[in-house]
Parts: sequence; C-alpha cells; structure tokens
Amino acid sequence: MEKTAEELKAFELIPFQACIDAGAEAIMTAHIQYPRIEEQTAVSLETGEEINLPATLSKTVLTDLLRGEMGFEGVIISDAMDMDAIKKHFDPMDTARLAIEAGVNVILMPADTSSPEGLADLEQYIRDVAALVEEGRISSAKVDDSVLRILKLKQEHSLLEPYFCEDIEAKVQNALETVGSEEHHALESSIAAKAVTLLKNENDLLPMQLSDENVLILVPYDSEVLSAQYAVETLQASGKLPEQAEIRVVPYSAFSKAALEGVKHLIAVSAAYGMTFSQFLKFPVDELCHLC
Repeated sequence: MEKTAEELKAFELIPFQACIDAGAEAIMTAHIQYPRIEEQTAVSLETGEEINLPATLSKTVLTDLLRGEMGFEGVIISDAMDMDAIKKHFDPMDTARLAIEAGVNVILMPADTSSPEGLADLEQYIRDVAALVEEGRISSAKVDDSVLRILKLKQEHSLLEPYFCEDIEAKVQNALETVGSEEHHALESSIAAKAVTLLKNENDLLPMQLSDENVLILVPYDSEVLSAQYAVETLQASGKLPEQAEIRVVPYSAFSKAALEGVKHLIAVSAAYGMTFSQFLKFPVDELCHLC
C-alpha cells in the first residue's frame, strides 16, 4: 500500500487507535507491505526479486509505530505464517527472526498441526527458533518481553492456575458450558450485528420480506455450514425469520445447478480473496444470474 504513516493515521489506523485507547489487549498484524513506511527489503524465495518487508516482519510498523506512536502495550500476534504472502517469499527461520525482532509476541500457525507430521514440524520449528536465540541471532530480551506480556495477559484473565481434570465427561461439559454458552453466543451476535455495513440497498431489497419461500444460502467453506445453520435457527427462534420458510445452507464445494430448483432467493456469502466469485462456482456468474 502506497501510503505514509500520516495518511494511515488519518484514516485506516483510526479504529485501531480507538481500540488501543479503549484498552485492547491484543492486536494481529497483517502481511501487507508499506514501502513508504518500511523501506527494508528482502529477496523473495519465489521470484528472486527484492520485496519490501510486510508489516508482520517490520520493526518500523510494529515497534516504532504501533508501540511507540500509538501507545499499544498489549500482545502483538502475527497473522498466519503459513499464508503464501510469507511462506512463498521467506525462509521459515528468517520470518521467525524478523517477526520476533520486529516486536511480534505470538507467532501464529508456523506449521500445519492437523497431522502427526505437522506436529513434528512444529516441534522442530520450536527447536530451531530456540537455537537462533542461543546463537544470539534472536534477542533473548525480545523473547523475555514476549513471555512477560503473555503471562500478564493470562494473569489478568485468571488463566495461570493449572486446570486438571481426569474426568473426560466433565471436560466436555465444561467446554459446552464455557465455549458454547448463551453468554458467548449473545456476544457473538452483538459483535456481528455491529460489524455489518450496508453499502447499497437497491430497490429496498433488505431487510428481506419472507414467508414460506425457498431460500438457498451459499457459503465459501464446508466448515462454515454449521455456523450459518445456527444463525438461521437463531433468527427463526427469535421471530426475525419465518419458521415456515425453507432455508438451506450449502458450501460452494457441494453446489450444483440442481440445488437452484425451486429457489426463490439466493444469498451468496463471498470471501474477499484473489479468486473471483465465478471461479468459486466453477461457471460464469451471468449464467448463475440467468438461472435465478
């Protein structure tokens, strides 16, 4: 992004500064480049070209700007290190060194832990980072600072006391009462409602006036189906959606033309990545619109 620090402060950084002033305890970085703020470069492993360090690896952004000028004293968490913006261009140990030296306190997802092999990779990653600290290539003072910030945050939320429970059923019940609590769901709904921004509403389409119509909701990922179904059930239970309306949730991966049969309304939830909506659906958008 070709913006100066002053330009960011006048627009993009306003909500971040408001959160910091309100006591935000953690902030996540982005792998975005600000060549007019961070001028240090590195050679891309993929292209061999010089590229500017992303914000996640930038001391200028994280320490000088975020901590120094904006006054953030909480925990800085990196965005996922397995994203292409990082892993395609940097060696894993270079990213660990640069991120920690830049001011990152928690390195997120440096390895895929969904398999035994991935867990082994994570253990090796930790050993390799520890070796860099022992060699003096990563400052031990930076590591100590990160540990202290994390421990302080845990202490503030009473998370330092060890939790021991051999009863599996008791563990499951505790998880259900905590993570799946009504209080948490209410907070989730409140955050979601406040986060929605309506950019345009042609022909007063929203809010939708439904009765017994057939509605199809498309979501980008299989893992989002249960969340979307829960949202529909919650809205129906609260009377905001008619219970007689047939509302189905389908991921893009399971979508077919047959799924549109009898559909009165189609709601497509999109993820803003590098691929287009038509690529998600595997056939042109204008054909989909014609079918609707």
